[in-house]
Amino acid sequence: MKKKNRACLYPLIIMGFMLLFSFGCKKATIRPDAAFSCSSSTIPFPSGAITFTDNSKNSPTSWYWVFGDGGTSTDQNPVHTFYGSSYSDVYYTVTLTVSNEAGSSSLTIPNYIRVRPN
Repeated sequence: MKKKNRACLYPLIIMGFMLLFSFGCKKATIRPDAAFSCSSSTIPFPSGAITFTDNSKNSPTSWYWVFGDGGTSTDQNPVHTFYGSSYSDVYYTVTLTVSNEAGSSSLTIPNYIRVRPN
C-alpha cells in the first residue's frame, strides 16, 4: 500500500517543481550580433548626410556609433553628416557597438564612407 501512495505523489511533486521554476526563471537573452548598412557609402564634396540603419540580431537594447570623424551617436538609426576635401578622397571608418543584458558586440568597417572631390 505504501508503494501506491508514493506513486500518487510523483505527479504532484513534478507539478510543484514545474510551478516553482516557471515563476523563477527568465527567458534567456542572447548576446547581440552587430550589423549595419547605410543609405550611401559615397558622397560628393563638400559634405553629405548619410542615414545609418541598425541590422543587428538578437535584440540589442543600446547602440553606440563612432563615425571616424570625431562624431558619435547613441541613436538606433542615426543620420550623420560627413565632410571632405576638394583635392582628394576622404575615407571614414565606422564602428557600431550594440549591447543587451547578455553582452555586447562591435562591427568596424574600415574606409566605409568616402567623400569624393568634385
